[in-house]
Amino acid sequence: MDLIEKYYDDILNISTIFEDADDAFLNERKVFFNYQPTSYYFLEKLFKLFPFTNQDHLIDFGCGKGRVLFMAAYNQCKIVTGYEINKQRYDILSENVEKYQNKFGKESVINILQEDAQYVKLDDTANKFFFFNPFELKVYVKVVNNIMASFKNNERNIAIYLYRPHESTVRYLDLIEIFNKNVYIGHTFMTTDISKVDMPQFAIYSNYKMEHSLNEYSITI
Repeated sequence: MDLIEKYYDDILNISTIFEDADDAFLNERKVFFNYQPTSYYFLEKLFKLFPFTNQDHLIDFGCGKGRVLFMAAYNQCKIVTGYEINKQRYDILSENVEKYQNKFGKESVINILQEDAQYVKLDDTANKFFFFNPFELKVYVKVVNNIMASFKNNERNIAIYLYRPHESTVRYLDLIEIFNKNVYIGHTFMTTDISKVDMPQFAIYSNYKMEHSLNEYSITI
């Protein structure tokens, strides 16, 4: 167990660490992925590099046990919303919300829904969208279309965070004209035929210029 995982779980009064039983969820639905919590170290650096304002509302699609939600709330995001379709994980998520609020109160609004993200109508106040290894492309396209529909209802600054995305996901967002790739971190490795392959590790797309300094904070994926 990574010490920083236990450290932050204890601070936040939640339980998000991967358990052996989480493997049982892998084959529940083929278009979704098994439980993989986002690195606490990464979230710590990310939310320092891009701090929240009082107007921010972050949505995590496939939020699992809620690690991204609670770290965002802990870092002063006033509204966070998580969608998790798996019942076992959702039950743990619900317990985590209760435990977090028992310790920190309800300064941040934490919304959780046991719904399939591709079919929901998004809150038009949401402006930050987090994806970890997002779904198959056909599902991801539906979710992005929902974001675009919400944007048409209420034009606003929007940022999309992609953590360890599929290459097809990055290529798809590259085609959407209103979004610019503000941050991109890739990992280059050598294949068996000695050719170089660049795999996306993290990217941020937005419809506005984001102020950041990648030299000031080192983000390790």
